[in-house]
Amino acid sequence: MIFLKYFLIAVTSALLLTISPLALAQAGGASSLVDDKKAKALIEAGDARFEAGELTAAIDLYKSVIDRYPVSRWRFLARLKMGKQFLSEKKFDLALDQFRRVAVEENKDADQVGDASLQVGICFYETGKFEEAFGELRKVVKLHPGTPYSNDAYYYIGQGHFKLGRFGNAIEAFKNVGTSIDPSTQEAQKLDAGKRLYIKIDDKDLSAQAGDVGITAAVQTDSGDKETITCFPVTTGASILIGSLRTQLGEAAPNDGVVQVIGSDKIKVTSIDKQTADAQLNVPRVKEIQVVGNARVKVVDGAFAEPVGAVVLDKPAFLHVQDSDRDRSAKSDQIEVIIRTKRLIDEAAEGAQPAESGLVEKPELVFKVIDEKKVQLVEHPVEGAAANSPNHTGVFVGVIPVSRQAVTPQPGSVMAEVGDILEIEYADEVSLEDKPALRKATAKVIEGNLNPLQVANAQISDEDLKFKTALKTSDALKNIGNIYKDLGLSKQATEKYQQALAETEQVAKSYGALNRRLLEQTYVQMWKIYYAMDDLGRAAQMCLELQSRFPESP
Repeated sequence: MIFLKYFLIAVTSALLLTISPLALAQAGGASSLVDDKKAKALIEAGDARFEAGELTAAIDLYKSVIDRYPVSRWRFLARLKMGKQFLSEKKFDLALDQFRRVAVEENKDADQVGDASLQVGICFYETGKFEEAFGELRKVVKLHPGTPYSNDAYYYIGQGHFKLGRFGNAIEAFKNVGTSIDPSTQEAQKLDAGKRLYIKIDDKDLSAQAGDVGITAAVQTDSGDKETITCFPVTTGASILIGSLRTQLGEAAPNDGVVQVIGSDKIKVTSIDKQTADAQLNVPRVKEIQVVGNARVKVVDGAFAEPVGAVVLDKPAFLHVQDSDRDRSAKSDQIEVIIRTKRLIDEAAEGAQPAESGLVEKPELVFKVIDEKKVQLVEHPVEGAAANSPNHTGVFVGVIPVSRQAVTPQPGSVMAEVGDILEIEYADEVSLEDKPALRKATAKVIEGNLNPLQVANAQISDEDLKFKTALKTSDALKNIGNIYKDLGLSKQATEKYQQALAETEQVAKSYGALNRRLLEQTYVQMWKIYYAMDDLGRAAQMCLELQSRFPESP
C-alpha cells in the first residue's frame, strides 16, 4: 500500500506537510502497536516481492520501514534482510553497515543479534580480511554459545585458517562444528525444531574416500521422515567431514531435502564405518538427537500476532505460547497454562531495616495473588489452511476474560482491578536446558479500550472464508496476468485481469456482509488490478476511496 499512497500523490500533485520520522527517532520514544503492525505489513510486502524475484522493489519496501517507522522494532528485521541481499550481491560495505545496525544493544531479539553478528564476520571473510573476521566470529562463539550462529562461526573460522594455510588451526575449528547445543562441549544431544541440523563425522578413512562426491549418511525420524545427507572433508586430507540439513515442523516427506519433525521425535543419524580399527567391516555408527523447543510466552493482541503490555478490564486477554516440542500430532494439540492476577502490596516504611552503611535497603516488590485459573491453549493453524489439513505450527493460543473483582464474574474469567498484573505461566518441560523451566509473561490491567487491536480472529464464518477464497483467486489471476504482460502477451494479460476483476467485484457486491478488514482488502485488490491494467484513472479513484474509508491503511 505504500506504492498506492505515492501513486495518489503523483496523480493529484498534492503537497503533504508531515513531521519527519527521523526527527521523531532522534527525539526518542517507543513505536506504537499500530506503527509496528504497519511496519510488519511493509516487510511482508517486501518478502512477497523478494519471492517474486523483484529484488529492487523488495529493497525499497524494506527501506520504507526504516524511513517511515524508525523506532519500530521491525526496523532491525528490515535491515537484516537488506544486509543479506547486499551480501549476496557482494556489496560488502553496504551489507556491513546494515548488519552492524542490527547487532546493537537496543535490539532485544537475540536471534537477530546473533545472526547479524555472524554476518559481520562473514562480510570480512568474503573480502579476505581474515583477522578481522576471526575477531567478529569469536565474539559470536562467546556471546551466542550453543546456537546455529556459533556453529557457523566455527565453520568460517576454520575456512579462514584453511585459506591462510594454517591447517592445524583449521582442523581445530572444524572439530567444534556440529549440532551445537551444549555451550561447554559444543556436542548436541538436542535440536531446536526448525534449526539447521549439522552432522560431523571424524573418520580419516572415510575422508580419504570422499573425493568430490562426499560421503552420505542416513537421517531418519521417529515420525517417518527419511533423508540423505552428504558430508565433505573440511580440508584436503583432514579426518573431519561436515554436512547439514534444514529442519522444520511438519508431516514427514521423505527425500525432499528437509527433515520434517514433530515435537516427540528423535532424529537418528547413521553412517557406515567401512573398516574399524579392529578390522570389522561396514559397522553402522548411530547418533540420536532429541527434538526440543525453547518455549516463548506472550500476552498478545486479538489477532494473536503482536505482544501487548496491557489488557483491558472487562475484556478478554489473548494468550500465546510457542513451543515446538508440544506439536506431537497432525491434529491441533493442546497445552495448559496458569493465568493469575497479582496486586502489589504496599510495604510499610518501618519494614525496611537499616544496613551497616546506614542506608535503607530498598525492599523487594511483594505481590498478592488475587485470582488464578488453568487455561487450555489450542495449537493455532496456519492462516488459510484447509479445515482438515495437518496442523504443525507449534503455536498455541487461547482467550480468558478479565472480570472486575467487585461484580459477578463471567464464567471461566479471572478477576482483577485496574493496576493489577496479569501473568501467564507455562511449564516448559523439555527444552535446550538441562531441567524443566517456567516461562512467564505479564501485562498490566488497565481501564479503557484497545480497539481496533482487540478483535479476535479465532472464529471465521463460512461467509468470510468464501470471500477470502475469492480474493486469493483474484490475486492469483492478477499475478498470471502480470506474467503474460511481462512476456508481451497483451491479449492474454487483459483476459486474466478481467477475470481477476470479476472475482473481486463479486466480493464487493456483498459489501454489507464484509467485515472491515475484508472490505479494505477488497479495495486494495481492485486498486492493484486497475494499476496492473494501466487504467490509471480508475486506479486513482479507487485510491482516493480507499484513503477516505481507511485512513490508517499502510
